[in-house]
Amino acid sequence: MPSPIPGGWAGPEFGEARPNARLQTRLLSLAHGFYARATASLTYACGGRATIKAAYRTHRA
Repeated sequence: MPSPIPGGWAGPEFGEARPNARLQTRLLSLAHGFYARATASLTYACGGRATIKAAYRTHRA
């Protein structure tokens, strides 16, 4: 799985899409996770309840 740290392909792709560093890091981490499991459902791609909540919160923000 690609490393969920800022940078890599997701950093340039999203730029500064979120207003603060915490939300930006969350977005990049989710993007890397979804990329690693591109054909999986959201539940499986996230891998846990907390990550699923983070995904929905990020989408809603």
